[in-house]
Amino acid sequence: MPSTTTICSFTRLSPLNADGTLKEVEIYPGRRYSGRSLMHHTGMMIRTAFQNDSEPQEKEYAIDYFLYLWCGPDSPLFDKSKMATFERYFIKDKATHKEEKGYYFKLRKDEAVIDGILDAFGLTGSNRHIINGHVPVHAMDGENPIKANGKLRGHRRWLLTGLPQGDGHCRLYTGLPQPRASNWYNTNPSPPPKTPSSVALTSRAPRSSSK
Repeated sequence: MPSTTTICSFTRLSPLNADGTLKEVEIYPGRRYSGRSLMHHTGMMIRTAFQNDSEPQEKEYAIDYFLYLWCGPDSPLFDKSKMATFERYFIKDKATHKEEKGYYFKLRKDEAVIDGILDAFGLTGSNRHIINGHVPVHAMDGENPIKANGKLRGHRRWLLTGLPQGDGHCRLYTGLPQPRASNWYNTNPSPPPKTPSSVALTSRAPRSSSK
Protein backbone atom coordinates (compact mmCIF):
# COMPACT_ATOMS: atom_id res chain seq x y z
CA MET A 1 0.00 0.00 0.00
CA PRO A 2 1.54 3.36 -0.98
CA SER A 3 2.19 5.77 1.85
CA THR A 4 0.24 9.00 2.02
CA THR A 5 1.44 12.17 3.67
CA THR A 6 -1.27 14.66 4.48
CA ILE A 7 -1.60 17.85 6.47
CA CYS A 8 -4.71 19.27 8.05
CA SER A 9 -5.78 22.71 9.15
CA PHE A 10 -8.93 23.33 11.17
CA THR A 11 -9.60 26.51 9.21
CA ARG A 12 -7.12 28.05 6.81
CA LEU A 13 -3.46 27.19 6.82
CA SER A 14 -0.80 29.83 6.47
CA PRO A 15 -0.97 33.49 5.42
CA LEU A 16 0.34 34.01 1.90
CA ASN A 17 1.77 36.88 -0.11
CA ALA A 18 0.20 37.94 -3.40
CA ASP A 19 2.67 35.75 -5.33
CA GLY A 20 1.72 32.65 -3.32
CA THR A 21 4.83 32.57 -1.14
CA LEU A 22 4.52 32.18 2.62
CA LYS A 23 3.98 35.49 4.39
CA GLU A 24 6.06 36.40 7.41
CA VAL A 25 3.87 37.43 10.33
CA GLU A 26 5.01 39.26 13.46
CA ILE A 27 3.46 37.49 16.42
CA TYR A 28 5.67 39.19 19.01
CA PRO A 29 7.69 42.39 18.67
CA GLY A 30 10.72 41.62 16.52
CA ARG A 31 9.75 37.99 15.91
CA ARG A 32 8.45 37.13 12.48
CA TYR A 33 7.60 33.64 11.25
CA SER A 34 5.98 31.97 8.28
CA GLY A 35 4.60 28.58 7.38
CA ARG A 36 5.60 25.75 9.67
CA SER A 37 7.46 28.00 12.10
CA LEU A 38 4.45 30.32 12.34
CA MET A 39 2.20 27.41 13.27
CA HIS A 40 4.65 26.16 15.87
CA HIS A 41 5.24 29.51 17.55
CA THR A 42 1.54 30.36 17.44
CA GLY A 43 0.94 27.10 19.30
CA MET A 44 3.51 28.10 21.91
CA MET A 45 1.80 31.47 22.30
CA ILE A 46 -1.56 29.77 22.88
CA ARG A 47 -0.02 27.55 25.54
CA THR A 48 1.39 30.64 27.23
CA ALA A 49 -2.11 32.11 27.41
CA PHE A 50 -3.53 29.14 29.30
CA GLN A 51 -0.74 27.55 31.34
CA ASN A 52 -0.66 28.52 34.99
CA ASP A 53 3.15 28.65 35.15
CA SER A 54 3.46 31.36 32.46
CA GLU A 55 5.04 34.66 33.46
CA PRO A 56 2.17 37.13 34.14
CA GLN A 57 3.36 39.72 31.62
CA GLU A 58 3.90 37.10 28.91
CA LYS A 59 0.55 35.49 29.68
CA GLU A 60 -1.29 38.82 29.37
CA TYR A 61 0.26 39.43 25.96
CA ALA A 62 -0.52 35.86 24.86
CA ILE A 63 -4.19 36.24 25.85
CA ASP A 64 -4.41 39.35 23.67
CA TYR A 65 -2.86 37.44 20.79
CA PHE A 66 -5.24 34.52 21.31
CA LEU A 67 -8.15 36.95 20.82
CA TYR A 68 -6.44 38.34 17.72
CA LEU A 69 -6.41 34.83 16.24
CA TRP A 70 -10.21 34.92 16.15
CA CYS A 71 -10.46 37.77 13.65
CA GLY A 72 -7.00 39.15 12.81
CA PRO A 73 -6.08 39.65 9.13
CA ASP A 74 -2.79 37.74 9.52
CA SER A 75 -4.23 35.03 11.71
CA PRO A 76 -3.84 31.49 10.30
CA LEU A 77 -7.30 30.85 11.72
CA PHE A 78 -9.02 33.73 9.89
CA ASP A 79 -7.25 35.19 6.83
CA LYS A 80 -9.77 37.94 6.03
CA SER A 81 -9.60 41.72 6.15
CA LYS A 82 -12.08 41.94 9.01
CA MET A 83 -14.98 40.18 10.71
CA ALA A 84 -18.17 41.96 9.69
CA THR A 85 -20.62 40.25 12.04
CA PHE A 86 -21.54 43.52 13.75
CA GLU A 87 -22.13 45.25 10.42
CA ARG A 88 -24.34 42.45 9.12
CA TYR A 89 -26.51 42.57 12.23
CA PHE A 90 -26.87 46.31 12.67
CA ILE A 91 -25.99 48.16 9.43
CA LYS A 92 -28.24 47.97 6.37
CA ASP A 93 -25.58 49.12 3.92
CA LYS A 94 -24.31 45.84 2.48
CA ALA A 95 -21.09 47.49 1.38
CA THR A 96 -20.02 47.38 5.04
CA HIS A 97 -20.62 43.60 5.16
CA LYS A 98 -17.72 42.83 2.84
CA GLU A 99 -14.98 40.62 4.23
CA GLU A 100 -12.05 40.61 1.83
CA LYS A 101 -10.49 37.17 1.74
CA GLY A 102 -6.75 36.71 2.05
CA TYR A 103 -4.44 35.27 -0.57
CA TYR A 104 -4.75 31.72 0.75
CA PHE A 105 -8.42 31.79 -0.23
CA LYS A 106 -7.65 33.41 -3.57
CA LEU A 107 -4.79 31.10 -4.55
CA ARG A 108 -5.77 27.73 -3.09
CA LYS A 109 -6.89 26.44 -6.52
CA ASP A 110 -3.33 26.84 -7.82
CA GLU A 111 -1.51 23.51 -7.59
CA ALA A 112 1.90 25.21 -7.61
CA VAL A 113 0.93 27.31 -4.57
CA ILE A 114 -0.30 24.23 -2.68
CA ASP A 115 2.89 22.36 -3.61
CA GLY A 116 4.89 25.27 -2.20
CA ILE A 117 3.05 25.07 1.12
CA LEU A 118 3.51 21.30 1.33
CA ASP A 119 7.22 21.70 0.53
CA ALA A 120 7.58 24.29 3.28
CA PHE A 121 6.08 21.85 5.78
CA GLY A 122 8.51 19.14 4.74
CA LEU A 123 5.86 16.90 3.19
CA THR A 124 7.07 14.95 0.18
CA GLY A 125 5.81 12.32 -2.22
CA SER A 126 3.32 12.21 -5.03
CA ASN A 127 0.32 11.58 -2.77
CA ARG A 128 0.23 14.49 -0.34
CA HIS A 129 -2.69 16.69 0.58
CA ILE A 130 -3.91 19.65 2.58
CA ILE A 131 -7.11 18.83 4.46
CA ASN A 132 -9.12 21.99 5.19
CA GLY A 133 -11.85 21.93 7.79
CA HIS A 134 -14.49 24.53 8.64
CA VAL A 135 -14.04 26.34 5.34
CA PRO A 136 -17.39 27.12 3.70
CA VAL A 137 -18.03 25.34 0.41
CA HIS A 138 -20.80 26.88 -1.71
CA ALA A 139 -21.92 23.61 -3.26
CA MET A 140 -25.25 25.09 -4.35
CA ASP A 141 -23.29 27.50 -6.53
CA GLY A 142 -21.30 24.66 -8.04
CA GLU A 143 -18.13 25.07 -5.97
CA ASN A 144 -15.98 21.95 -5.80
CA PRO A 145 -14.39 21.31 -2.37
CA ILE A 146 -11.56 19.42 -4.06
CA LYS A 147 -9.05 21.88 -5.50
CA ALA A 148 -5.50 22.17 -6.85
CA ASN A 149 -5.70 18.92 -8.82
CA GLY A 150 -6.86 17.03 -5.72
CA LYS A 151 -4.10 18.25 -3.40
CA LEU A 152 -6.46 20.39 -1.32
CA ARG A 153 -9.61 18.75 0.06
CA GLY A 154 -12.42 19.57 2.41
CA HIS A 155 -12.58 17.86 5.77
CA ARG A 156 -15.73 15.79 5.36
CA ARG A 157 -15.27 12.03 5.55
CA TRP A 158 -16.35 11.41 1.98
CA LEU A 159 -13.65 13.72 0.72
CA LEU A 160 -11.02 11.49 2.33
CA THR A 161 -12.05 8.52 0.22
CA GLY A 162 -8.98 6.86 -1.23
CA LEU A 163 -6.58 7.76 1.56
CA PRO A 164 -4.99 4.67 3.15
CA GLN A 165 -6.59 3.67 6.44
CA GLY A 166 -4.57 4.36 9.55
CA ASP A 167 -2.34 6.94 7.91
CA GLY A 168 -4.08 9.88 9.62
CA HIS A 169 -4.53 13.37 8.27
CA CYS A 170 -3.23 15.76 10.88
CA ARG A 171 0.55 15.97 10.77
CA LEU A 172 1.02 19.67 11.18
CA TYR A 173 3.70 19.33 13.86
CA THR A 174 5.49 16.24 12.57
CA GLY A 175 9.07 16.30 13.78
CA LEU A 176 8.70 19.46 15.85
CA PRO A 177 9.57 19.42 19.56
CA GLN A 178 6.69 20.23 21.87
CA PRO A 179 8.14 22.03 24.91
CA ARG A 180 6.00 23.71 27.49
CA ALA A 181 5.20 27.32 26.75
CA SER A 182 7.19 28.41 29.80
CA ASN A 183 10.34 27.47 27.85
CA TRP A 184 9.28 29.26 24.67
CA TYR A 185 10.54 32.69 25.61
CA ASN A 186 13.82 31.27 26.90
CA THR A 187 14.59 29.84 23.46
CA ASN A 188 13.77 33.09 21.63
CA PRO A 189 16.48 35.72 22.22
CA SER A 190 14.46 38.88 21.61
CA PRO A 191 13.59 40.56 24.93
CA PRO A 192 9.88 40.82 25.74
CA PRO A 193 8.24 44.25 25.56
CA LYS A 194 7.38 46.13 28.71
CA THR A 195 3.67 45.90 28.00
CA PRO A 196 1.53 43.71 25.75
CA SER A 197 0.29 46.81 23.95
CA SER A 198 3.68 47.35 22.30
CA VAL A 199 2.15 45.80 19.19
CA ALA A 200 -1.46 46.58 18.30
CA LEU A 201 -2.69 43.01 18.03
CA THR A 202 -6.36 43.81 18.47
CA SER A 203 -8.64 46.73 17.75
CA ARG A 204 -9.84 46.87 21.32
CA ALA A 205 -8.26 49.04 24.00
CA PRO A 206 -5.35 47.46 25.91
CA ARG A 207 -6.44 45.59 28.97
CA SER A 208 -5.56 47.25 32.23
CA SER A 209 -3.19 45.39 34.51
CA SER A 210 -4.75 43.51 37.40
CA LYS A 211 -1.91 44.62 39.63
